[in-house]
Amino acid sequence: MEVEQAIKILPGEGGIRLDLVLSRRFPMISRIGWQERIRDGRGSLGGHKARPSSRVHDGQEVTFRYDRRPEPAVSMDVR
Repeated sequence: MEVEQAIKILPGEGGIRLDLVLSRRFPMISRIGWQERIRDGRGSLGGHKARPSSRVHDGQEVTFRYDRRPEPAVSMDVR
């Protein structure tokens, strides 16, 4: 299931590359992983297609899509 999420660029993040901002905010995905996602069209900056090297501006909106993985089964016998 693909999910879309939007974030705002925080004060002080302006002027930084898009891939770097996303990898700092969401470190579970590497910078290279973010670059691949952005190139695949799963990331936009201010409503427009972006490049990983695009420089962001304070207050700008970044939207990205990702696949949500199903939650693993949990044993209900745990106490």
